[in-house]
Amino acid sequence: MTIPDPEDKLDFRELVTIRKFRDLPEALLAQGRLESSGIESFLFDENMVRMDWLISIMLGGVKLKVEAADVEIAEEILNQEVSNDFDTSEPEDDSSGPRILPFRKRWE
Repeated sequence: MTIPDPEDKLDFRELVTIRKFRDLPEALLAQGRLESSGIESFLFDENMVRMDWLISIMLGGVKLKVEAADVEIAEEILNQEVSNDFDTSEPEDDSSGPRILPFRKRWE
């Protein structure tokens, strides 16, 4: 067993709460919207609410958090209106090529 060097430091990420949800399904949908756009997000207190949803209000709900650098774009994504008008018709062109999804590029 190796003893860690006391000079080693942990890198902590600054996470910012951008939304609070009373119900877990809503929080999971919002997290899915962010993840599908390429933004890493985290749910806090989700397990507590999963075990006993009555304490959700006491905990302040399920908190959706993102890194501080992603707050602006995450807010923009979550504020976009979701259309209830889904096109269920078959596409006219028969292209069997891969479907390209719009992902956000991360500049590191």
